[in-house]
Amino acid sequence: MPDIGGSYYNPTLINPIATVMRDSVGASGDSDDSYEFQAPYSGQIVITLNGLSTDIDISLSEVYTEVAYSNNASAANELIVYNVVGGRWYYIDVYPFLSGVSNYNLSVALDQTAQSGTSAVYRFRNEATGSYFYTTNSSERNNLMLTTQTMMYEGPAFYVPTTATADTTQVHRFFNTQTQTHFFTASAQERTQIQSTLPHFRYEGVAFTAFTRDLGPQEEVYRFLNTQTGTHLYTSSEQERAAILAGQPHIVLEGVAYWTA
Repeated sequence: MPDIGGSYYNPTLINPIATVMRDSVGASGDSDDSYEFQAPYSGQIVITLNGLSTDIDISLSEVYTEVAYSNNASAANELIVYNVVGGRWYYIDVYPFLSGVSNYNLSVALDQTAQSGTSAVYRFRNEATGSYFYTTNSSERNNLMLTTQTMMYEGPAFYVPTTATADTTQVHRFFNTQTQTHFFTASAQERTQIQSTLPHFRYEGVAFTAFTRDLGPQEEVYRFLNTQTGTHLYTSSEQERAAILAGQPHIVLEGVAYWTA
């Protein structure tokens, strides 16, 4: 494994909005790994450390002052939640307790305060299945970052309304027990059909609310089907949509699923 974690005097620059770093620490000449970032805006940052084989701890500092740390015993996962200030520089230090040596997965996520009446939809990519998972629940996101090593956090995918109106609809969430992946639909008819004909799809409830049409500032959320895995991808990014259509023929555009806030 390449040594990507910097030193105290030469930390590795990372993107705080959504980053996953995999490295090891504690070997001779690698007593600690340091990372730095400048907060692009004020918000709550979540830092997790997992995949440990021994006691490895983390701390967060602003300039030379430690502002938060996590030092659970043995190989327990570590979690820091802290409110950062936009424009300021921060430093993450990963270090062993005493003389331990371990690989680790460091995940960082910085939330931006959503506009009033909206909520972020967070996106993960499952490295084991190639599928994607979406949630508006920050506690669920934090738990996935803390406890899983295959779910790679990619940041907010888009924003959705928090209040139902005549122009919104519910987006339903299913868990496919055969493929261990999730499926989302805004179609009540499709939801009913799945519940009637696909018993291996377990209904998990309403995931979030979305708009049913473009009222002006809204953007389309496109739904793609991966014909190789049978899983779906949802994106509001025109750039990602164009890249998929141009370079991944096995991923088929199924149309607009719903509209963002």
